[in-house]
Amino acid sequence: MKHKNERLSDARQSFDLLSAVLFINAVLTYLLIVLGSTVRVTNSGTGCPSWPLCYGKATPIFGNSHALIEQSHRYLASVVSILVFISLILVYRLKDKARKHFLIKIAYIAVGEIIVQVILGAVTVITKNAPWTVFAHLLIASIFLGTMIVYFLASHSLDCKWYFPKKPIKTVAYLSLIFTFLTITFGSLIVNGDAEQNCNSWPLCPTGEPTKDVVLNLIHRTVVGLTVLFYLVFAYIGTKYYKRTSWWIKSIALLICVIVITAVFGAISALTKAQPVFQDIHLSLAALDWVVVVTLVAQTHLKYHRNLQIENIEESNQIFVSS
Repeated sequence: MKHKNERLSDARQSFDLLSAVLFINAVLTYLLIVLGSTVRVTNSGTGCPSWPLCYGKATPIFGNSHALIEQSHRYLASVVSILVFISLILVYRLKDKARKHFLIKIAYIAVGEIIVQVILGAVTVITKNAPWTVFAHLLIASIFLGTMIVYFLASHSLDCKWYFPKKPIKTVAYLSLIFTFLTITFGSLIVNGDAEQNCNSWPLCPTGEPTKDVVLNLIHRTVVGLTVLFYLVFAYIGTKYYKRTSWWIKSIALLICVIVITAVFGAISALTKAQPVFQDIHLSLAALDWVVVVTLVAQTHLKYHRNLQIENIEESNQIFVSS
């Protein structure tokens, strides 16, 4: 029979492997969203008229830039999908019953989301990039990215458990999360409806432009302003709640910096009549903002325990609360 320290070491190795796979997949998922933006702004979505292969080929088509960009997106999506199923297998191999019970729920959610994404990807190709499919594809991708971040954070340490913080930190955290997602939602609606072409000024739109496009742009910019406001409230309340701890100060400063830079590039994109390069940078920054806010909100739901006992791993449900 293994010594307790050996069993603890084995348990840590299992979690370390799972955590490494999930971290890699979270990074690749972010890059997948960025590459998806490149596909959109370069009009490469129809570069491959068939699915899942491009012109019936699995190998790269170097003579067609649009096809190559779309193929690259599909290759990366395939890697992300495979890693999701690998992480599911790794969760099943965990010894900690309580942590395994919680992580398996996230694993199934991730699998469900990736299956929906694959189906949406096929529908997008079949419908020749119908706006509603592109819109849904980005939103599900953003939700999946958030899932992967929570998945990673929930697995990266043996000595933590999940809990729900008290008000008001919980309320303002969720509002920050919701408004960040709404920012991405309205931004996607603008891009998919080509509404950014009809609002080439900032912060207001020129007169005489289509009402629908103007309204969409103004709603998006208003939501961004409210998001910044909630971030500032989040920063104020959190600083009192977490006693100015180093991780909080750095995280909230990064969050505010990213949203401000994202807004700046949004303004640049508008003033340059939605040049593809600025659109791409804008969405990449918006996705990064989503990464930071999801990470920060998830961190407010984690507590760490320094004195870890091997019995906790094998028998108890005190390390990780599944409710």
